[in-house]
Amino acid sequence: MKAPTTTHNADNKRFSGLIKALFYGNYFYGICAVALCVETLLERHYALPGAEFFLGIFCCTVFCYRMAYIGMAVPTHHPIEQWFVAHKPYTYWVQGLLAVASAGFMFFAMFPHFHKFWGVNRYYSLLTLLLPMLWYLYYGLPGRLKQYGLRNHILGKPIIIGLVWAGLVSFFPILYADSLKSAPHLLRYQETVLFIQNFMYIFTLAILFDIKDYSTDSRLHLNTIIIKLGLRKTLFYLILPMVCAGLGLYILYGILHHFGLWQLLWNVLPYLLLLAVVYSLKKRKPFIYYMAIVDGLMLAKAVCGIIGSVGTVYF
Repeated sequence: MKAPTTTHNADNKRFSGLIKALFYGNYFYGICAVALCVETLLERHYALPGAEFFLGIFCCTVFCYRMAYIGMAVPTHHPIEQWFVAHKPYTYWVQGLLAVASAGFMFFAMFPHFHKFWGVNRYYSLLTLLLPMLWYLYYGLPGRLKQYGLRNHILGKPIIIGLVWAGLVSFFPILYADSLKSAPHLLRYQETVLFIQNFMYIFTLAILFDIKDYSTDSRLHLNTIIIKLGLRKTLFYLILPMVCAGLGLYILYGILHHFGLWQLLWNVLPYLLLLAVVYSLKKRKPFIYYMAIVDGLMLAKAVCGIIGSVGTVYF
């Protein structure tokens, strides 16, 4: 009679392990990056490129996020760090595969079109090529220069995260799609608005995400906004006004450019979800809440944008 219970517990443990691998292993960030790139392409009425583009985006994103945890030998109180230490042999193996896959994407997908990529729009191309450098500066320089890493400054952490994500998902997909067609791309205000929209949204999420790292960042003497202002002031005097301003500006932009009701409603929904999450964070939440819900808002934004863009054909 105990066999079904044992099997059920084993299934629950296996499922819990898969969920932790998805979020703690940073694979979820790769899914979010792919979804946001799809949103950008559909919103700008581009055909989706081949699977190698999205596989490359996924592998590069996951590889970069995992770099901060590779090589840890001593477990800490941070759940992600504990997971990487517990799965150390596996993480090295996966990181090697991600490195090979990322390099393969750069060579087979990008290299044949690199000269076209640069010719599409030099300003966009330069900004896109600077993204890896910004990410490197975020984690810090080697040796004595490590203290000058941008994540050690009060606004450096969310600004760099917002800039890198917004540049990756707003500019890079369009540049790549135009390079395949050898079509020059002029700077349009739509791309600029999309970049600012993505930056503000992810900048806000980066600040909210710091709530879960409050004790760790305090121990490491990182000057995050949460540590400087405190939880309540950050939520209600900084985040809430930013979300309301972003929501109001997007509605105004949509009305001025004659967005259909279907597209407008679906693109407003992520802001409403963000407001709900901000309100819910008045009380401390479990660590997985920040991984699944706060970061999950990036995926929600992408899905809502995709539905809004596809639905304009029918509504």
